[in-house]
Amino acid sequence: MLRVINDILEALDCGDLAALALLDLSAAFDMVDHTVLIRRVEMSHDIHSTVLEWFLTYLEQRMQYVRFRGCSCTP
Repeated sequence: MLRVINDILEALDCGDLAALALLDLSAAFDMVDHTVLIRRVEMSHDIHSTVLEWFLTYLEQRMQYVRFRGCSCTP
């Protein structure tokens, strides 16, 4: 983050135009079968043990809820 902020500030100091585009792909993971995804990551990229557990935790232990005017609900 510091590197990105620094690069933007340096560009602005030099009179250049700076823009930052971010893409949130978190919902894309909900469109794929998680078992198939994990198997592919494991086999295609030779990812195992702790790193594979990180992926599993991200995919399986996420929660979403809506909060509106102090009220929240869970699916």
